[in-house]
Amino acid sequence: LLAAFVPPTVAQDWYPLVEGAQWIYRTETSDVTVTVQPQTEILGQTAWPVAYVIEEDDGPITDFVYYTLVDADGDVIRIGGSYHPEIGFWEFLPAWTYVQLPPVVGDSWQMGYEAQEWHPAKNGPTTVSWTGEDDITVPAGQFHVFRCWYADIAPGVGPVRQLLPGMEMEWAELVSYDVPVRTEPKSLSGVKDLFR
Repeated sequence: LLAAFVPPTVAQDWYPLVEGAQWIYRTETSDVTVTVQPQTEILGQTAWPVAYVIEEDDGPITDFVYYTLVDADGDVIRIGGSYHPEIGFWEFLPAWTYVQLPPVVGDSWQMGYEAQEWHPAKNGPTTVSWTGEDDITVPAGQFHVFRCWYADIAPGVGPVRQLLPGMEMEWAELVSYDVPVRTEPKSLSGVKDLFR
């Protein structure tokens, strides 16, 4: 049985890694469902598999998983991924900083690949930065977001719009979401206080 790791509040507020959290997106040609699965041990670390299922209008379905965790700085990190069932797992070298938190316009970070056999065109680091904040409207409603080049992220929600690399870099817009409330472990005295 894995010990539940509770991410720092800032990560929880910006990219909710809670088992069962789900976001549904729409691109011009497909429906995309993203779900946080139960934590698992991989590469000697405890990570949340964040599963993407992309169903295209003409029928094909693609699914892949990003193994995601929160590091000691509170940043959201992707350590590896897999396409099912044909390709299997690959490790990101180095691990990606998917989002550096908290978002501050102008702050930047490195996200890159080194010696990635599965995608040699992506070798080398990329500088990513928070480019601005804005109010945007998507099918799920209006949100105040912080922007980087591949995602618009809203507090308490996560990505409201994001580029999907497996979809020829199409923008996916949020249609609906269900983010369960994270529960903090309670001490015995904390439980007793509930019944006083």
